Amino acid sequence: MKNHVALLGCGQFGSRHLQALARSETPLHISVFDPNEASLALGRERLAQVEGWDARNTYSFTPVLGEINTPVDVALVACGANHRADLVSRVLETVSCKAFILEKVIYQSETQGDALSSSITKSGAKAWVNCPMRTQPFFAHLRERVDGVGPLSYAVFGGRWGLACNAVHFIDTVHALTGEFPTDVDIRTLDKEVIESRRAGFFECSGTLGVTFDKGTHLSLTCRMDGELPLVSVIQSREWSAVVDDANEVATLTSQKGAWKPELIPHPAHYQSRVTHLEVESILKAGECGLTPFETSRLLHRPMLAAFKTHFSTRLGKALDACPIT
Repeated sequence: MKNHVALLGCGQFGSRHLQALARSETPLHISVFDPNEASLALGRERLAQVEGWDARNTYSFTPVLGEINTPVDVALVACGANHRADLVSRVLETVSCKAFILEKVIYQSETQGDALSSSITKSGAKAWVNCPMRTQPFFAHLRERVDGVGPLSYAVFGGRWGLACNAVHFIDTVHALTGEFPTDVDIRTLDKEVIESRRAGFFECSGTLGVTFDKGTHLSLTCRMDGELPLVSVIQSREWSAVVDDANEVATLTSQKGAWKPELIPHPAHYQSRVTHLEVESILKAGECGLTPFETSRLLHRPMLAAFKTHFSTRLGKALDACPIT
């Protein structure tokens, strides 16, 4: 019998998850739900682009959630952040689910977060949040060098990279490297202009966001809107320095131990369409995966969401009940 995986949301990002699932070495039945027929069509189109997509797996596509009516082993929740808590609740009213992988941003308000946590806890399911930078080989390599070398300085620079929706990836990576949690998020150097997201009803911002962590690490995230500057990160401790060049898929590491001679380390792009199935297979085989546990991710999201909510409320000139990012 095939393991049952449900993909809940098959838009631009969900369809990339579908491409990855098609590469699974473990035979799956994949139920794809999206209320938008155009999204389901996109999923079918991108699925057909994967060689051997139908060699082991079977698929069903539906705009009706209730048609997913058999127990689910793993559910990937890739809808918008504003619908995530409600969708998980609705799924669990219909079928049992052993595990969830939730897209970031996991929710937009603490009310939604509490509802999501309650649904998952009552069901007995395990849940993780898809912040996959921590699983990339270079960061695993770097993690081995972090212990005992004090707080980090971590700066990220780039153009048009989606600061609001992607900041949590870097916050999560700091936690993966150091075990620290964010305590303060500084929005004072964000630009005043509010940018409408490509997704209706959501917003983006530019400028610099500062994040301070509980053991002294500081993270600075800068996004410029006046060019296409490739994303570059600089991570430093008192004993080593790393420059991560995503565009050229390489990292340069220098260290006191290595007499500050540069060490070039491959840092290949990890496209979602080639990694999701690895985490799903790990859950199916071992009951665990390399992503961030849900409740841990809540602690990483919380101060960031509060800060962005304040920023957007101020710049839009109105009180907001939820943080309008996804």
